[in-house]
Amino acid sequence: MHLMEHILAVRFSSLGDLVLLTGVFREIKKRRPACRITFLTAQEFVPLFEKNPHIDCIISYNRRGNTKYGLLKLVAGLRREKYTHILDFHKSTRSKLITLLMRITGYTGAVYRYENEASRETGSQREAYHRLVARIFSVSPEVPVNPAAELFPDMSAHEKINRLAVQHIQKGIAVAVAPGAAHDTKKWETAYYRDVMEHLHRKGITTLMIGGEGDPACRELTDYFKGQTLLKDLSGQLSYAESALAMKYCRAVICSDSAACHLAEAMGTPAVVLFGPTVKEFGYAPCLPKSRLLDIPLPCRPCSANGKKRCTNPEFKACLRGITPDRVLATVTQIISDTENAPGS
Repeated sequence: MHLMEHILAVRFSSLGDLVLLTGVFREIKKRRPACRITFLTAQEFVPLFEKNPHIDCIISYNRRGNTKYGLLKLVAGLRREKYTHILDFHKSTRSKLITLLMRITGYTGAVYRYENEASRETGSQREAYHRLVARIFSVSPEVPVNPAAELFPDMSAHEKINRLAVQHIQKGIAVAVAPGAAHDTKKWETAYYRDVMEHLHRKGITTLMIGGEGDPACRELTDYFKGQTLLKDLSGQLSYAESALAMKYCRAVICSDSAACHLAEAMGTPAVVLFGPTVKEFGYAPCLPKSRLLDIPLPCRPCSANGKKRCTNPEFKACLRGITPDRVLATVTQIISDTENAPGS
């Protein structure tokens, strides 16, 4: 028997990390069905979690507009809620300051911080998240941990994707292409994406372009394929949840080491992920059985944990340029073939 537990989970960014965190709420509820979970996150990511049935309350925080007074006001509001646990899944200066201020103002409950260094032991950040949950909320007999991410797009998202994407998929087969990344050193060559898309179009396969508004790679590719009915450009038109839902209708997603991989897998779609400056040991590798991580061994890898550092290889971005369009196309073709030949397909 457990007393009523009220859990405050905290993570403000970034998109990929937040998607990996989604399964945590489900796993907590499996162990503590009667608990109440409040999630504190940045306001731009709130819509991604609004329909999550395992979250009871979401607190939105404006990271760019809030002053020191705003932070103190936030803490005062949090203190009134009588939380029994604080789970700091960010361990940033802001999240640490919030827990410190709560302690100073009288919070006496437990505070747990996610240790991101632990992810390197398993090659999966999501498993590090779930190890923390299993340790805090242990039960007997122990409930198996399912680290899979999950998203719950609302009905309006379904209606929009049906109108913009599903009705345009020819022969029932589509592949999503997400060429963007937060940093240029993580981006595969746009010309390579073009070559793969041309081959897919020749096979009658629809491609869906996923990306942010104004993404230069998306713009270059849509300009190149202007008038091509097998390309449906969705870049700049979708929310995060809508982007994930569009990927659900695809046989595979081609992307770099970016949030697109995690959005796709949260909807059950395998990803073909191109790793350059980063490596799987950092904990962001794809996890679905049909997903594939493509890279090439180079002595200069990894050169960065997130792609921020400048490439120092004499052959600029050799790590990504060495992943050929033929290799990516063969991988995608195999995934499509495996899906078509799967029992019940």
